[in-house]
Amino acid sequence: MATKSLSLEQARAQEFGSGIERELAAYREMFPGILATYKGQFVALSEGKVIDSDKNELVLAQRASLNFKSKFVVIQEVSDVPSRKVSIGFDRPAKVSP
Repeated sequence: MATKSLSLEQARAQEFGSGIERELAAYREMFPGILATYKGQFVALSEGKVIDSDKNELVLAQRASLNFKSKFVVIQEVSDVPSRKVSIGFDRPAKVSP
């Protein structure tokens, strides 16, 4: 059986999908505590942890983009009613000075 190698784009897409699933699984697992603490807010999750929160999704996304540049971040609204909307940011390589 021949092994099919993935292009860089395909590998990144696979990693992206895995990252979303990983963070959403962590969100579901932590949901009771997140709901008790952050109801009515948006939370930013990375590496299975809440790393920031805000009532304004855009403000949170901007702050997460500035403060967590090298991390995969998922932003989720915290509500009694499950939200299907998920905001995501993908890790970006840090700039290296010459």
